[in-house]
Amino acid sequence: MRVCLYKTFTLTLLLLVNSSVFAGAIEIQPVTLELSNAHPITSVAMKNLSPYPVLFQLYTKKWTQNKRGKDVYTATQDLFFTPPIYHLAPNQQQIIRLGLLKPNKTTKEQAYRLYFYQVNTWKNKPHPKGKFVLHIIYKINIPVFVKTPAALKPDVKWQLKLLRDHKLALVVHNLGNKHLYFYKIGLKSDKMAKPVMIQNTKLMYILAGNTRHWMLQEPKSIKGSHKLSAVAYTNLGTLTATCLYANEKTSKNRANER
Repeated sequence: MRVCLYKTFTLTLLLLVNSSVFAGAIEIQPVTLELSNAHPITSVAMKNLSPYPVLFQLYTKKWTQNKRGKDVYTATQDLFFTPPIYHLAPNQQQIIRLGLLKPNKTTKEQAYRLYFYQVNTWKNKPHPKGKFVLHIIYKINIPVFVKTPAALKPDVKWQLKLLRDHKLALVVHNLGNKHLYFYKIGLKSDKMAKPVMIQNTKLMYILAGNTRHWMLQEPKSIKGSHKLSAVAYTNLGTLTATCLYANEKTSKNRANER
């Protein structure tokens, strides 16, 4: 019996600058790219750690967010990259160069995504009889940020809100000209020594000039009235917001920003 399956695996990389990632048998570093009008060219390295040759094709998309904070990707010709398609033999590394075709003349950082799409080269190849073969087709993308020529002005307004159903929501307004990302949020009570909740946000991005909302886990472990503080760890520093929390539906809601 011969069974051959092809699976497409999409991987969005939301990691820190100058780090690397292993996507199965593919290594990419760095996983965040930055460009500017003064430094319009950068590079990224991909290495094939598998025992099989692979073929990748590249393309880019403009990255924006709508009023609800949802990511929107559109075709763009603002960037160039080379090579646009390449083969990687086992243990071979390829350097990809990325550059600006259109300078950033706005007062805000511009965001893009660079996509690495693996081309299926196994369709017509024979496989040993009786073997089960699973091929993974990778579609990897990493963020690309183009700095504004204007001075960096971080400006974040955020609130911790108590909703009618006793759930908590964070509302974040990134009024600055640089992207913001949250990688961890802790919820503390003024009456408890240990954190009520620690939540990994999976590096949620709020692009420059955008707003994003998300729900927090309900703090079921607390009873009565508490003053809750949400502490968020971000690329722009630590943010803190507070509100009053109680089990009664008539609880007064208050949000402070710092």
